[in-house]
Amino acid sequence: QSGLVFQSPFDSLDPRWRIGRSIGEPLRMHHPDWPRERVAERVAEVLEMVSLDPETYLNRFPVDLSGGQAQRAAIARAIVDGPKVLLADEPMSAIDVAARVRILESFEAIRNAEPDMAIIMVSHDLGVVQHIADRILVLHDGRAVEVGPTDQVLGHPQDEYTKRLVQAASL
Repeated sequence: QSGLVFQSPFDSLDPRWRIGRSIGEPLRMHHPDWPRERVAERVAEVLEMVSLDPETYLNRFPVDLSGGQAQRAAIARAIVDGPKVLLADEPMSAIDVAARVRILESFEAIRNAEPDMAIIMVSHDLGVVQHIADRILVLHDGRAVEVGPTDQVLGHPQDEYTKRLVQAASL
């Protein structure tokens, strides 16, 4: 089982559904026998994990949220059913700097709460990667050019392409 977080939260959240309904939908699909209260408890739990107060955000529509809040709601939806793998495709590409910090904190909270969940994040932002990744796989023209622990790849890159990326990022 996997969870997906897309680049644009507004494209991935149904604009006609309240946030609580969007987040709870995977539970209703995979656990139709769960009582409404159990679904509501789990939705509240994951909202808190991504630093969104359930009382404030459950009944809002995506249009009522900032980009960062919508992305955290999308992250909550992706993890609500306890996936083994979370795939996040550039989850901070369209988010301002302050919101990026909150999203990074959300991923950290997920790692702490769900230590067995693998998080695979696609990102061009090495600053983000540096703070969240245990391991890095560098792709160039669709092929892996370097892989290893974050400190090793960013601190002592071996591949020329990786060296240029690290130098350009000025970490």
